[in-house]
Amino acid sequence: MKTILVLLAALTFAVGQDFECHCGLFVTIGLSTLEVYRLLPFNTQSCEELIECSLICFREWDIVNSNGGMDYIPPGGSATVEEQSCFNLNSVHLIPDCDPTPVYNYYRMCEYPWTWDGGQMDKDLCCANGLPC
Repeated sequence: MKTILVLLAALTFAVGQDFECHCGLFVTIGLSTLEVYRLLPFNTQSCEELIECSLICFREWDIVNSNGGMDYIPPGGSATVEEQSCFNLNSVHLIPDCDPTPVYNYYRMCEYPWTWDGGQMDKDLCCANGLPC
């Protein structure tokens, strides 16, 4: 009887659980690939929806690129993607400066590793003292 209750509890947890698709922007500096920006996560039905996650992120980055790219200010935000990326590069990775560097679009489903979706922002990231060049 205990086994049935445990299985039912586990099933209830799994059915009610949200599975998150994450979309991030990354730069390569030296030998390191570093996340500099992340969109809000999207919920999916399972952690196996890798193709759906990649398509969601590709579509979202296309919207960002079509509306200013690195100069885009997300709804409710006050900083551009570039400003936030430079801030994150400085505060999270302790790298205040970077020469113009390509910015790549990545996705991650649940706890799978980050994967490049084939996309790239139209403008490179350039930072000086934690601010855009």
